[in-house]
Amino acid sequence: MDDFVISVYVANVKAVWNGETTSEESILRILYNAIVIPMNLKAQGKTKNETSKDALDVDKTRTSLVMNRKSNVHKKLVKAASDPKVTNSIEAYFDEEIVSNILPGQENNLEYRLNEITQHCRLLSDEDKRILQDDYENGSLAKFLSDCYLMVLPMDNVLPQHHRKNRQGNSAELRNTDKHHPLKIDPVPPRATRDEKVYTGAILDCYGEEEDDDHFTEEKLDAYPEYRDEYDDQRQFYFAAIAVERGTRDFYGEDADSQFNDLLDDTYNGVIQTWRDTGKDGGLHRMRSVLSQAAKLPLDGTWLSKDTSWLGSAQKQGICHILVNQNRLKGWVRKNAG
Repeated sequence: MDDFVISVYVANVKAVWNGETTSEESILRILYNAIVIPMNLKAQGKTKNETSKDALDVDKTRTSLVMNRKSNVHKKLVKAASDPKVTNSIEAYFDEEIVSNILPGQENNLEYRLNEITQHCRLLSDEDKRILQDDYENGSLAKFLSDCYLMVLPMDNVLPQHHRKNRQGNSAELRNTDKHHPLKIDPVPPRATRDEKVYTGAILDCYGEEEDDDHFTEEKLDAYPEYRDEYDDQRQFYFAAIAVERGTRDFYGEDADSQFNDLLDDTYNGVIQTWRDTGKDGGLHRMRSVLSQAAKLPLDGTWLSKDTSWLGSAQKQGICHILVNQNRLKGWVRKNAG
């Protein structure tokens, strides 16, 4: 499990960022401004090992120090973070400056990852964990993210020197090999998240059609072990596909959207005729036929298939669920899908 420190927080936000600029420097500046603006903070004078210029300014050098875990958040920011001017304004600031810049459909993935990290952090008090868990379950995304941010600021972000050397020594090798190793897949939440409601709803419609139940819900799955197993598998496949989307952003930068869209297009072109041909045979048969077809697709037209080892059967089936989320595949049951 990742440490609960500012560099990890920024990296998780960056992984789902959809703002005009996606650099770590720009994201860190936006986060710092949640405190700098209401407190009207300015760098004044010099402190030990710091000039007036770099005491609060966010530039490439300071960002690099933070993200490589060689520097902590400036003490002036940490101290100011508890001021009512900040705590009373930060949720609205996050809603406008952070939440609005998250990739559509990725809000729950960010929330889930940060909740896992915070709940496993040994340095957070039980009370702080309770607050964050309550935010996660009942609060707005802006509330959860801003509370996480305020709690992460004082955490020691600096790695011991021997740990940094190990990280630096391995980084080049990791860059060269990660595209040819399986991607890390986030743990699947116990229940479908908001981002999953469309494709999971389409699966549940299939089961409802089979059982003549127009209101077949996730809660009813335990009475049908075969459906439960299949449903859980398909959610795992969806998260496997989401890991490919995240890996594409991490490795391909500005070309990421184009590369992942090519994968979506190639998958859609490979399964759409099966989707059309099986529409009269029931939603469950249609879904299983399309997923079976997707699992066999070579996807030769995508660079991701040629340049990585990320695309197995699970990921290919998960891509179909992303297509359902996007309404390119219009569900599985005929009355809903046509």
